[in-house]
Amino acid sequence: MMGFFADQNILTGSKDNTFLYWIGQASTPDIPNSKLVPELNKWVHVVFTQSASGDFKFYINGILTNSGNIQNTQSANISFRIGSGTNGYFWNNKIDDVRIYSRVLTEEEVIALYNE
Repeated sequence: MMGFFADQNILTGSKDNTFLYWIGQASTPDIPNSKLVPELNKWVHVVFTQSASGDFKFYINGILTNSGNIQNTQSANISFRIGSGTNGYFWNNKIDDVRIYSRVLTEEEVIALYNE
């Protein structure tokens, strides 16, 4: 399974209340996260890009907040979720204007989307 959700699980404190891009299982190392805790009760513009080689970028409100490389990149044979993880961790708020592209957006495109 692959999906995006906001982590509210207080385990280590390192990713609490950040947005996560989660692939596979709980033992997946170095789960990419936004490294930014959004302000409560405000809309947040979240963009995650990933190349075929595993290079990723996390943008929050048009600002690059994290980047790196994922070793176990996505596969067409796994399910995709937005707003949920496993074991009952579900997004309990509003999600609007979800877009999925077949290419990696440039930083300029991310900023333009944020300013729409």
